[in-house]
Amino acid sequence: MSLQRILIAAIGSVLITTSVVSAQQTPTTPTPGSERADSPRARREGARMRRMRTQRRMLGERRMNALTRLNITDEQRQLRRGIRERNLAAMRAQREQLAQVRQRRMEGSLNDADRARFQTMRREMRATMQSMRSEMRNTLNAEQRSQLEAMREQRKQRREEFMNRREELRRTRPTIQP
Repeated sequence: MSLQRILIAAIGSVLITTSVVSAQQTPTTPTPGSERADSPRARREGARMRRMRTQRRMLGERRMNALTRLNITDEQRQLRRGIRERNLAAMRAQREQLAQVRQRRMEGSLNDADRARFQTMRREMRATMQSMRSEMRNTLNAEQRSQLEAMREQRKQRREEFMNRREELRRTRPTIQP
């Protein structure tokens, strides 16, 4: 008799536990506007973000390699850092304003005055970045400037070669007929 009671109590506790666990599980259908982490779109977005992080890291490494190849002195490095910090601090407010205008554009509430202000801010930021580049270029001596120009020309040539190879691949690749 006691074995039968123990067996019934064990079965009862198993049933209660499974019903509680199943009641606490989240629904399998996502709510509107949310995406499952394993959805194809979420995977694409994750892959895109990883590529962007890798590209940013590689860009930083290329810049550091360029500065290393130019044999920049500590004094020049300090001057460049000061120029960069001063200009980026000045542009922070402009970037925040641009972000607000972009947000309005995404919401669909962008008017003509906002568009004009957006264009003006972009022009100002481009001018600021150009002046920052020229200030940084002025920290280099004549030999370093010529080395930098040679590196830019090489990069431009490599980019053109890459574009030509890509265009050639596009022309020779068979097209898929619908």
